[in-house]
Amino acid sequence: MAAVYRFHWAEPLAEAYAATRDDKYARAFVELTTDWIRKHPLEDWTRTHPVYTTWRGFAWLDLQTGIRATRICSAFKTLVHSEAVTPEFLGVLLASLYDHQVKTRTIPMGMVHNKAIFEQRGFMNVAATFPEFRESRSWIALGLERARENLLAQVTADGMQREWCGGYHLAVLRDAVEIMDRAEAAGLPVPDEYRRRVRAMYECIFAVATPDLGFPMFGDTARPRIDTRDRSRWPLYTVLLQAGRLLGDPKVRRIGPVGREAPARAAQRGRSRCRPLRPAVRLEPGSGLLRDALPAPRHLRSRPAGQRHLRAVGVRPLAHDRHGLLHLRP
Repeated sequence: MAAVYRFHWAEPLAEAYAATRDDKYARAFVELTTDWIRKHPLEDWTRTHPVYTTWRGFAWLDLQTGIRATRICSAFKTLVHSEAVTPEFLGVLLASLYDHQVKTRTIPMGMVHNKAIFEQRGFMNVAATFPEFRESRSWIALGLERARENLLAQVTADGMQREWCGGYHLAVLRDAVEIMDRAEAAGLPVPDEYRRRVRAMYECIFAVATPDLGFPMFGDTARPRIDTRDRSRWPLYTVLLQAGRLLGDPKVRRIGPVGREAPARAAQRGRSRCRPLRPAVRLEPGSGLLRDALPAPRHLRSRPAGQRHLRAVGVRPLAHDRHGLLHLRP
């Protein structure tokens, strides 16, 4: 249900229009968007959902508002070239997007949470996509400051997002980088502390990534089964390459193909140097029940950041045995 309010359906319509240039996909976007705007005016932002009655203002929750704004801006860049996007619809759409900005500016989430970053990403995207709004530049400045304050509060100094979940860590990092890019494109200076925290988030990924470039299964982290030796298809490959490009850090080049070496051969060569983590091992911070042993990847054996991460979730490493197992205790 939330996906409908977040306009997740807009992206497939934009992709279909881009591939076919068939106006029916743009017309569907126009019709669905117009219908949603008509049924959910900002004046009724406190109205409860007929099913989710415990959530006051479901349609205009911070998370819905931010993601919806981002989805609309993304789809609009493609669909605006269709004749289905009329001046009349454009007026309706811009009025609604202005309402999105008013809501986020005056009634933000106001909590330290991943959703607060998602909210500000949408706020920044509207300002950047439609600079015709006279408040556009001030919106970007406000969004950057709110994102800075929330990012510093929810990400530890050594770069781990507070929920200890790989998915949320990546999502917050993605949005933080996009917010930074939007500010730079508008000519606004990004605070050094913001840049350092983004760098720390990338460094944290590098420190805790498993040998097959996945997140350790802390919290509710999901990790897909790896059935290929092609490292370019492993979960964290792309984000670590992005870190190398963004930060200019040469160490992440080790995860990519070496020279003209085939990816499968490079993966095999890299795998021969470290043992994979055994699956189905759960770390329960503070439970007092953890007496298991984890095979330790090289970067967890040697990098202080990896050891700090283990200690931060309530686990102290004891020693490595002759099989390379890292014995842990809470």
